[in-house]
Amino acid sequence: MSDEIEWFYAVQTPRGSAGWVPYGAHPEQWTGTITTDDPAEDADHVAATVTRDLAASWQRSGSPAHVRVCVWDDPRIEPGDVGPDVARLTVEVQPDLPQ
Repeated sequence: MSDEIEWFYAVQTPRGSAGWVPYGAHPEQWTGTITTDDPAEDADHVAATVTRDLAASWQRSGSPAHVRVCVWDDPRIEPGDVGPDVARLTVEVQPDLPQ
């Protein structure tokens, strides 16, 4: 019996009346799967991993963005259909907020 869990993630950005849309010039870069076999590597771990990669990308490009990271484990859910109502975890990142 395998303890592997396939986690799916999608990074989205707000677009006014269009709602949330895939992030970036190459959205496939920010949509994918992470397979884990450690129970500690749950949806929180996946969101943290994706957010870390986003932060590294923003550090290189100098252009952080308002995004949300949705993480889910149901393979029947398509990335375009995911949102806080169906995701196991949603993390919103707003780096442009004043401190």
